Amino acid sequence: MLRISATFCTILLLSVCVVGVGRDLLDILGTKELRVGIRNISSEVVYFPKNENRPGFCFELAKDFAGYLHVKMKIVEFDNLYSYFDDGVFDKVDIIADVLTITDARKKVMNLVPFVENGEILFGRTGESVSKLEDLKGKRVLVLEGFVFFNLLKTELDNAKIGYVVNMVYPTDNDLKYLNDNYTKASKNVVEILLVSKDFEYYDYFDYVQVIQKNADVGIVDTFSFAQKYFNTLFLKQNIVPLMLLRKDVGYLGFGFSKSSPLLAKEFERFLTYAKSFGIFNTLFKKYMTIDYSDYLNGIKNEK
Repeated sequence: MLRISATFCTILLLSVCVVGVGRDLLDILGTKELRVGIRNISSEVVYFPKNENRPGFCFELAKDFAGYLHVKMKIVEFDNLYSYFDDGVFDKVDIIADVLTITDARKKVMNLVPFVENGEILFGRTGESVSKLEDLKGKRVLVLEGFVFFNLLKTELDNAKIGYVVNMVYPTDNDLKYLNDNYTKASKNVVEILLVSKDFEYYDYFDYVQVIQKNADVGIVDTFSFAQKYFNTLFLKQNIVPLMLLRKDVGYLGFGFSKSSPLLAKEFERFLTYAKSFGIFNTLFKKYMTIDYSDYLNGIKNEK
């Protein structure tokens, strides 16, 4: 019994060390300040402070939540997605406002409250034809190390018993350079996964540019981000086509909360219910996607 208790305490301490101890709802209402962690990556999906009219969907959703709580919002900028999982992150922020794909592994680290349905969509150049995983054989699929798409793609290929090789690449100028130490020549009967190192500083539209420039044949992004860019960007409509969803099951994107902030996470759930019931969420959604939230949901279901 003593051994079990000691193990439990060790796990608990490790969990706290990983993400820190967050403030809960009463602390935020008392200080009248909501600290929002967000990436400044010049993305209208996440945060684009230089664009006054469209500063970012996640930014505006977090701002609306702060208004709902009647507190001011303080922005804490992060350089990349991985930083959200650094030690003590919730010592610095109360909420992570970003497009975090909800996975079982991530739910062990923090509370994730879903705000929009989401899938992983494969896209290619105009004229490309991929309607099933088998069609990826002989093609180069671009993914980024550390993004959930990499592990999801491997899982789906393994389940379908489709062979693949993983080659590390690094962007240089207008090309993707193979890292020779890990290079494996791919045959036409397997999928070649081009894995971009997490050391690379990701920028908006990177995946699309690499496919358009023929450095890769297929890319993978979340449907939410794809919709925002595809319906708002003429050069994507002219050069890129959606191919298929990676998985049949529709997942979710969520905002992140500390495990020690259950009341704050619950209040965000209530806020989302309120915003979706009274059209506030749809107004924000249509501002960035140019389509209604209901049309987006129908589109995901029809792709399944």
